[in-house]
Amino acid sequence: MRDHRPDSSARDSLVESEAFRVGDIFSFTEAYVDLTVQRMPGIDRSAMHAILLLTRVSKMVSYDIESRAQRPGGLSSPAFYLAAILWLTGPLESSVAAAISGMTRSAVSSLTKTLVRDGWVVRTHSETDARSVLISLTEEGSARIGAVIGGVNARERHWVSNLTPEETTQLIALLAKLVSPAAPAGASGDQPAET
Repeated sequence: MRDHRPDSSARDSLVESEAFRVGDIFSFTEAYVDLTVQRMPGIDRSAMHAILLLTRVSKMVSYDIESRAQRPGGLSSPAFYLAAILWLTGPLESSVAAAISGMTRSAVSSLTKTLVRDGWVVRTHSETDARSVLISLTEEGSARIGAVIGGVNARERHWVSNLTPEETTQLIALLAKLVSPAAPAGASGDQPAET
């Protein structure tokens, strides 16, 4: 029977990576992937490493932007995106705001209550359908969102500052390609074609 205990040096590397304290996500992901491949040699190492690294970098960047720009501006990250969408589009029904933002209707409803309470958003009835309720930014919300967007963009610029403009464009293209519709089964060569 195969021994599933991890190699002690790889385990120590994972524990000592200080991924949460220092943000050293690279040593953490290397150790995580190495340990997984030791225990499951059939794992696609590159795919695991790429997606784990993407996930951890995304969380780190999101946390930074929320803590340094969105929360100081009075908004959580989801509330910021909802307010920014309303700033760009004008009044929307909650269901449409949910579809645009990628949030659930219940999440938008909960955020709306908070934003109304904090003076960012107002609810009004549609002039064409009395049953329909629209959400929109208040004058104060419209005035405040620009400053928050500016702060967010300052953090965004910080995060891409190590990249050249060409590399930033390439990163955007690669991320777009990553989330494009997957190739049909068997097209990648991973699965045998039907005969």
